[in-house]
Amino acid sequence: MSGQNRFEGYLKEELVQVERELENVKNELALEKSIVKWFDIINGTGADHGSVNCALCKNEQSVHICGNCVVKKRVNHYGCNETPYKDWIIHHEKKHNNLNGGGNGRKIICGECTVLAVRELNFLEGLRSDLVLEAKSSVKRRESYFKSCDFHDSI
Repeated sequence: MSGQNRFEGYLKEELVQVERELENVKNELALEKSIVKWFDIINGTGADHGSVNCALCKNEQSVHICGNCVVKKRVNHYGCNETPYKDWIIHHEKKHNNLNGGGNGRKIICGECTVLAVRELNFLEGLRSDLVLEAKSSVKRRESYFKSCDFHDSI
């Protein structure tokens, strides 16, 4: 392989790695915004409007596809199933007759609401480590590929 072709291959791989890293940054930002949302709910200054005010859902092209959502990756289910969020929804439906959050959204109404909101917050905070591992993996792939390319002898 000529030096030119090797360099072009390297640039293509570099672009793929940069795109992965950009996706990681977008996911990190969306996760932090979601964590802030749940802090606000717990503090009584915010409400849950489902995917309408979920930064992780908004980060994806289409809600319910979930794509690269860190929640979907963790639980391997779409739509936040198998997460504390599902318990939050069920609780609001059964105990507060609040099927879709209404115009004001789902808020803390009782002690169990608080417990469920804290569980969701803790779950989301636990996802931070997943994103850090993804970012480290991306950097290692980039370093490994770069080391495998010996441009000095062929250019």
